[in-house]
Amino acid sequence: ANGADALVSRIYDQKQEGSCVANATCQSHEIIQCLQFGRERVTHLSAISIYKAIGRSPSSGAMVSDGMKQLRDVGAVPVDDPANRARFGGVVMPNTGFRQDYPAGWKGVAKQFRIDECDIINTLAGMMTALLRRQPVVVGRQGHSVCYCNVLKKSGGFIAKYANSWASNWGDKGFGYDSLSQMRMSAGWAFTPRSIVRPDWLNT
Repeated sequence: ANGADALVSRIYDQKQEGSCVANATCQSHEIIQCLQFGRERVTHLSAISIYKAIGRSPSSGAMVSDGMKQLRDVGAVPVDDPANRARFGGVVMPNTGFRQDYPAGWKGVAKQFRIDECDIINTLAGMMTALLRRQPVVVGRQGHSVCYCNVLKKSGGFIAKYANSWASNWGDKGFGYDSLSQMRMSAGWAFTPRSIVRPDWLNT
């Protein structure tokens, strides 16, 4: 595959929380990490570290614009897994759990995982262009946010392939597909990160 779907290193699972925006925004960051630094250097991120800052409750949901702003201005904390614990010690968070506290020193680590450049998309042509450039596009649609990661031809038309946050046993191994009409509706207010901050620890 030539799209950004080939750069997805894992599918998120938001479980029973309304944190889809945070999961989609973190997914977009991981895709750009893979694009800029290589798959072996991707640091998986904690969606709840974004959602705690932009949501009001475990099930409130949030605005895509707020998720992208948080990821641009503050950044995300690495997810709690063995690789991240080895690198960041206790400054990690699970992917879900709205009520938990941020770890001490989290902002210093999170700032290494920020978006540098992000474009607002408001046309279908803009969305298609971003996807053809292997840029992920975060959209909100019908109360759920996903990360578009490729545009494909099907039956003479186009569909968008997206990474969902309902675990890898959902849909097509965690991926879903939107029709062209849904893409057009989602294109009214979407976001695509173009570059991310290079982490301090990442050697050239």
